[in-house]
Amino acid sequence: MSTPATESPLAKVRRLFGEHMALDIDDLGVVDFVLATVVAVWHPCCQEIPWGYIVSPPGSGKTEATRPLKDYPGCIFVSSPTENALISGHKSENGEDPSLIALLDKKTIVIKDLTPVISGNPQKTAKILGDYRDAFDGFCSKASGTAGLRSYEATFGVLAAVTDMIDKFTEDFQQLGERFLTFRMNRIQHPFLKRREHLRHVTRAMPHKDKWRKVLADAMIEAIEDTKKTTVARPLPAQPEEIETCVLTMADVVAQLRTSTVGGNATSSEVATRLSQQLTSLAAGRIYCDDRNEWNEDDLSFIRRICIDTLSLPRRRVAMALYYRFARSTDYMTANQIANKCSGVTVHSVLDFMTQWVHVGLVDKFILKSTSTYRLSPEGYESLHMTGMFDPGPHFPSHPSNINKGEVLCQKKQ
Repeated sequence: MSTPATESPLAKVRRLFGEHMALDIDDLGVVDFVLATVVAVWHPCCQEIPWGYIVSPPGSGKTEATRPLKDYPGCIFVSSPTENALISGHKSENGEDPSLIALLDKKTIVIKDLTPVISGNPQKTAKILGDYRDAFDGFCSKASGTAGLRSYEATFGVLAAVTDMIDKFTEDFQQLGERFLTFRMNRIQHPFLKRREHLRHVTRAMPHKDKWRKVLADAMIEAIEDTKKTTVARPLPAQPEEIETCVLTMADVVAQLRTSTVGGNATSSEVATRLSQQLTSLAAGRIYCDDRNEWNEDDLSFIRRICIDTLSLPRRRVAMALYYRFARSTDYMTANQIANKCSGVTVHSVLDFMTQWVHVGLVDKFILKSTSTYRLSPEGYESLHMTGMFDPGPHFPSHPSNINKGEVLCQKKQ
């Protein structure tokens, strides 16, 4: 493949990942996500730092997507966080503070695998991620009998690879997950022959793995450093009003959709101020890496993709079922009917979502013969329609692995 005469740092890294890892066009967006997250950390205009999960099954490339950052001075690479590692509260023999946060200002911590943490002891998990949550806004402190009161000011990013077990975790610990955006790999289930050809490429590339890993690492680090040189004094990229309106609408809708009930009771939904700024910072990082000064439709598509992926799979599937149903009919559905349209989603989960979404006005509820039925409210449908999140496009390919059979049929009837 010939190299373009003029190639942005982002385009170069995407091209090399495509050549050496044979990622499909949908998975190749992980390059954008990683670079944009790292760049947004140090740029002075990005005040709300995007923290990110890279979610996929084992063997699908999420580790290789972050491995190039392993030896980059602007990142700290850890296999998996442990209790008290971020803010230790202890004092070493020489009196130094062993807290990881003391090393993190304007850097990104890359977690090779978060899955053992979220599948372990719930109390330890809450402690580990609670410390990260506390540190998100750039200031935190900890008092202990050993080291006394220690305060830290550090703005840093997080990139964590994890399996889709994160969806169950975020349902149980929603308040800990609201700092994170998500990029999902392996969203498209390819046919057997294409999967086999991908495995052939991977196997044949194995003897040269050290070589192409170095190529990818050099390219990614060069992209970050080149972007630093050319963009550190730039303002935030210009955002046309229609794109700004769409992004703000997405932030508001996602914030409402991902808010959980508390003990089965509806609560006030997350306010989207942080989320809207994180999405803006993430897009800015991508635009800087692509050597541009203004948003375009590709950036908007990228943010749509992040918003979709940030929703847990059960919430996304239920929201989609309601959206497609309203598009062709404003009839109400029972919780059982909704669950039947959503692969892997229980009636109990549907009822829990409906309790919250009715409370915030996304969903209308109607009692029919003593049975509760639901549909998107006209305002809820209009908001989702305005975002374009669930309409097929580069951000969300119309494919049976993304939307179940019933939803595909709904799309075709629109």
